[in-house]
Amino acid sequence: MNKNKKAIEYYKRALKIAESNNNKEYIAKYLSNIGNVYYKSKDYKKALDYYNKSLEINNDNSNANNNPKILYGKAILLNNLGLVYKNLGEYDKALKYCKQSIDIKERLNDVSQIFYPLTSIAEINLKLGNYSDAIATLKKALKIAKKNNNISQMKNVRYLLYEVYSTSGDYYNALNNHKLYTSLKDSILNKTTNKIISEMEVKFETAKKEQENKALRHTNEIQRNYFLIMSALILIILFVTISRYRSKQKANKLLKSKNSQIQQQHKELEYMFSKLQTKEENLREANATKDKFFSIIAHDLKNPLQAITLSSDFLINKYKYMDGESLVSLISSINKAGKHLESLLENLLLWARTQNGKIAFKPSSVDICNIVNENIKLIKMNAEKKKIVINSEIPLNTLAYIDSNMINTVIRNLISNAVKFTKENGFIHISVYDRGKLFWEINIADTGVGISEEDISKLFRIDIHYTTVGTSKESGTGLGLILCKEFIEINGGKIWVESKVGKGSIFKFTIPKTIKQEFKNNPQDSFRILHVN
Repeated sequence: MNKNKKAIEYYKRALKIAESNNNKEYIAKYLSNIGNVYYKSKDYKKALDYYNKSLEINNDNSNANNNPKILYGKAILLNNLGLVYKNLGEYDKALKYCKQSIDIKERLNDVSQIFYPLTSIAEINLKLGNYSDAIATLKKALKIAKKNNNISQMKNVRYLLYEVYSTSGDYYNALNNHKLYTSLKDSILNKTTNKIISEMEVKFETAKKEQENKALRHTNEIQRNYFLIMSALILIILFVTISRYRSKQKANKLLKSKNSQIQQQHKELEYMFSKLQTKEENLREANATKDKFFSIIAHDLKNPLQAITLSSDFLINKYKYMDGESLVSLISSINKAGKHLESLLENLLLWARTQNGKIAFKPSSVDICNIVNENIKLIKMNAEKKKIVINSEIPLNTLAYIDSNMINTVIRNLISNAVKFTKENGFIHISVYDRGKLFWEINIADTGVGISEEDISKLFRIDIHYTTVGTSKESGTGLGLILCKEFIEINGGKIWVESKVGKGSIFKFTIPKTIKQEFKNNPQDSFRILHVN
């Protein structure tokens, strides 16, 4: 619990009891434990004082050399003394105690437990410049780690070997050991990640099955109610038939009337049951689609997170040895991964809000010309880098009845995509077409790389992960077009694409007009063309 003062208080109370009973084994043990707390608090002088007291008690104990348990405790104590002297910079003493610890464990035939004293000795030899001794010791520790099949220990040894070889100038062996260290680290990270993902999948499957069982119980309840209603109706018919038997003509009329009612109710119940089955099937399909979508997002989140973790870990450990250019490159890659992760999470959050109905739909009369030109200005810098010309021929006063925030997001996404997939010196043309009394059709055309027919069918779908790299290596999240489709449909329109590979693409969408919207006839009043060179 990291409550060091409380720990020392209780250890000292235990020490008093052991001293009152003159139990040397437990006196030594509690002195050593108090030293451990001070070592953890980095108070090395107090830790050294309690470790030495514990060692004196061990040495005075006549049963120490014949008791494996006491000897094993002494070995741990000697190793702890070595660690303290190592942190105090007294390397000769540190080597002495670590070697004594190893000697005792070898006498006890407990070779598997000398791994940490060996690595301590290797670190000390590295600081003293005894590279050959450090390498020999680490190879012995590596042999023990392999025997124990301990991946974490193997990873630590490989990193220490890398530090020894790189410090001594043997860059070939340093590189090989760093590769092995990275591989082992990735293996541990992958195991941890896979375990987390497996646990999440189990929880999700459990929740999904519970939802399916709930739906099934609901269906069974409807069927039971249906059976009870039918049974009750049959009983009513029998009662009416018997009670009106004497009045045959009147009874027949009444029976026909009741039969007609029953048939109507039966049809209504069948219709309701059919609708419930259809809704249940649609719900299962929607759940399956979203399951696949979340699986894709989990995979996409994992990659930039791993990139940030590995790069920052390397930066923490090796920044002292890196030149300015390498540092800038590594920091740039971390920044790039972070921005990609931020964009992915932002789009995912926006999509989730549309699914939960938390984005308010607030339509009003808006001039599409202004929205397009504002977004061109925002994307101007990216277009200039690739020498792309953007030409907008949207007339002023092209009024649409829309939610301006949603359509603004759609237009910004589509123009950004056009810039991303258009090569240098390319051209992007934005235009509008009158589609009758109700709709405008907006076209965003580019001279980019184009999209194959097979890939066009993958767009706008959450159950298929589709994202490609731009002509200047720009990355995407794969959620932009899904959000565009959601927002266009909320506004009462539809979106589609026409494209040929190598010749470019035209993304088209419709939006509702403002009532009684008309074009102005004067071209100077109705058109404003914006060029970005």
